[in-house]
Amino acid sequence: MTEKLARGTRIYTVIDYEKRIKIFDSDKDKILYHYCSTETFISIIKTKCIWLSDINKMNDFGEMHWPYLRFVEAGRQIAKTVGKEFLEEIDHIISSAQTRILPLISSFSTDGDVLSQWRAYANDGTGVSIGFDSNLIKSLSVQIGSVEYDETKQIEIMKSTLEWMFLISSNMKGEERDSFIFQQSAILGIDMTFFKNPGFMEEKEVRIIRAVNPKVKDDMWTLSDPGGSGEKLSRKKIPIQYRAGRSGGLIAYIALPLLGLGSKAIKEIVIGPKSDNNGVEISMALTAFGFSDFKTRHSRATYR
Repeated sequence: MTEKLARGTRIYTVIDYEKRIKIFDSDKDKILYHYCSTETFISIIKTKCIWLSDINKMNDFGEMHWPYLRFVEAGRQIAKTVGKEFLEEIDHIISSAQTRILPLISSFSTDGDVLSQWRAYANDGTGVSIGFDSNLIKSLSVQIGSVEYDETKQIEIMKSTLEWMFLISSNMKGEERDSFIFQQSAILGIDMTFFKNPGFMEEKEVRIIRAVNPKVKDDMWTLSDPGGSGEKLSRKKIPIQYRAGRSGGLIAYIALPLLGLGSKAIKEIVIGPKSDNNGVEISMALTAFGFSDFKTRHSRATYR
């Protein structure tokens, strides 16, 4: 379904949002799994927070480079329709977007027992995957979407979005047009964070994203969270924090509060294939920190 928006005396049709990113279906996948070490698991249930970190410091070193190349290819295919100048304008905004908008993300999976996930994100299989109620996660003040791994679909999404932007902006002038182009290019830049290399398809990733704002004054950089809408605790402005990465670099993050989701936010815990923990210990820890109505199970993977 499309929706019409008014700009002054004009009314124009907005592209279906489903054509821009894959909408996460919480009716289909009722649980979202977050793979982590035992230490991180304890931190999450103790503080009732989950960390969203700088997208540039993720496991995939081509995190933003991959979708940008799909943007370039989409532009090449429609260049005769929209023109080189229009594409260069969008490219400039997207390329410089992270000086104004920085996505912080946290990753989940629709599958709680995948060997590659255990090895990469749960301390080589000694950790757990935390199964959150997906409907409650959707209520947080974040953008949520399923990662698109199909390269052809990624390019088609880019093409349809760019053609729509060109069509609408061609009927605008001056400040109105500039504002529209900037806003939609920024949204496209965020949408691109849901595009990944098909080599990661096994992860079945669902992402939550919160965009924060870098600012510079007198060569001094700051980063601030503008807050948002949604679940009342998570929509408040959250202080930016920093932690050390594996290679010694600093990683910006926010601790997104989960307290407002209640005691039943966690539906189950899957215990890693190399973990020494058992269901009783996990159950006692969850109960001690106020959680209820959850299940525990062991990974089916045979990995030692």
